[in-house]
Amino acid sequence: MAITPSELKAQGEKILERGSTLIYGSFDKLVERIRTWTYGSRPTFGLALCGGSARGLAYIGIFRFLEEHHVRPDVIAGTSVGSLMGALYADGYSSKEIYDLTPQFGFMNMTSLTTPRLSLLKTNKYRQFLKETLRHERIEELPIPMHIIATNLNRAQARDFTEGDLASAVVASCSIPILFEPVVIDDEQYVDGGVFMNLPARPIRESCDFLLGINLSPEVENTPTKNILRLSDRLIRIMMRANVTIDLELCDVVLQSPILSHFGAYDVSPVDILADIGYQLISKAYEEEEQFREIIDLLSRKGKA
Repeated sequence: MAITPSELKAQGEKILERGSTLIYGSFDKLVERIRTWTYGSRPTFGLALCGGSARGLAYIGIFRFLEEHHVRPDVIAGTSVGSLMGALYADGYSSKEIYDLTPQFGFMNMTSLTTPRLSLLKTNKYRQFLKETLRHERIEELPIPMHIIATNLNRAQARDFTEGDLASAVVASCSIPILFEPVVIDDEQYVDGGVFMNLPARPIRESCDFLLGINLSPEVENTPTKNILRLSDRLIRIMMRANVTIDLELCDVVLQSPILSHFGAYDVSPVDILADIGYQLISKAYEEEEQFREIIDLLSRKGKA
């Protein structure tokens, strides 16, 4: 049974304590790299942000932790909500500024009904919000290099956007099939990147020394699908679970919180709880895992100017 936001508030820290998981992709190699970095230059830090709809508000807490520790990613890859939150962060928005934007993230604020043909909802409002909010128009202009993953319907494959119109790429990456209309870019249709690559480690693995992945939905709960929103969320999450395995293995460290699976896909009202779960998730890893703490401290101590 799904847990309601009020129940989550009541359980508070108990949920955060049991809902945090840190996974090392290759522990021995990670330790060896730490020893090498200690005597060398600062490693290049990559951040892979998976999809997960409104659960992506947990990224606000991740960003807050990085800011407090003066750690700045050198490259970010994002799928679906990971592309939205990653684009805002790469665009120069602080965690507090992103938090302040969340009232505008509401489902009906971003969409409008359309005549059913390829989808139920239009994304014009979402695109307009991005056009008005983002400080940079093109992906290649972002202060932090960004990879945005979307699914090319025509070619049946994932596409890694590293240049071009930023708003269009983000909308494409977030366009859940059937629910949202496909986005046309260069005469081809694009939908949610989670169809093929929900945790986008592959595009940036070779360009970073340390790769941190965030997996928002490691579980698919056994709950009935009572409406089309819940059905669409469940279908996309089943696809996501099936395609993350290779990317999980490519990350040096993966942070995930099973408790996030209990949150609704399109409800942004528990933003405070979600952001706190993200913050506690990475903070707990920092406090309890010596190797992870050493990496963060090294990135902070030798941060680029």
